[in-house]
Amino acid sequence: AMFQGAGSGFLESHSSGAEVSLMEFPLEVAQILFGYLYHGRVDERPLEGADATSNSLDLMCLADQLGVPRLFEFAQLWVANQQDLEDCSEMLKLASRHRADLLERATLSLMAANLDSP
Repeated sequence: AMFQGAGSGFLESHSSGAEVSLMEFPLEVAQILFGYLYHGRVDERPLEGADATSNSLDLMCLADQLGVPRLFEFAQLWVANQQDLEDCSEMLKLASRHRADLLERATLSLMAANLDSP
């Protein structure tokens, strides 16, 4: 019911029947999503610390799957700012899979800036 209704931007409202299981994502990531949907703010605490990279990648994937564009953009930028040169190959694959243009551009810029690195 939450994702249905005429004019809703959520994928779940379309007759194609996209299905997203929140159970596949950590509780912290679901809380970020609902905090954003209800309050328009992102709680950045779960995106810092030991699970930061995993949570930020999950948030990006979830925002993409649910069609929440501003949260998707936020998550792309967060992931891009956390990545290291060693992550670039995986980040480009992920960016391609999710049509994450911001992440792709940031990753390519990081690679270009480090062309002379071993």
